Amino acid sequence: MAPASGTFIASFPASLANSPWERNPMPREAFQSCIDACNSCAIACDRCAFSCLEEPDVGALARCIELDMDCASICRLAAGFMSRGSAFAALVCEACADICDACAKECDKHPMDHCRQCAEACRRCAEECDRMAGLRPGAPQADLLTRPSAH
Repeated sequence: MAPASGTFIASFPASLANSPWERNPMPREAFQSCIDACNSCAIACDRCAFSCLEEPDVGALARCIELDMDCASICRLAAGFMSRGSAFAALVCEACADICDACAKECDKHPMDHCRQCAEACRRCAEECDRMAGLRPGAPQADLLTRPSAH
């Protein structure tokens, strides 16, 4: 049996419902270029991981494959959060930017075209995610990774 209408909302933690991001949500349209960059990056990372698996020395590309898979996953997660207008989209985008940066650095170590294309997509995505995370109400502009104290 489905819960009564509003039951979930009523049980939503007050600390989350009263966050500045929740009180002042951004229009979903503001996310579109970041959503597009995340989706493009996820596809580039999937292609890169698959292509790395077809290279002669797969063992030397293990870290690249791992980061490709992590990056594709977080990009899809970030795109989903933004598409839904989640109150936590900016926080996920901060993590996405970090993982995209790490993936781009790893892909830059390899000469293959698929790695070069992946690195470029990762850099674009990281830039968009950094921009989007900086639009979060109350986001520290100097250090986007600073979180308010729990106490």
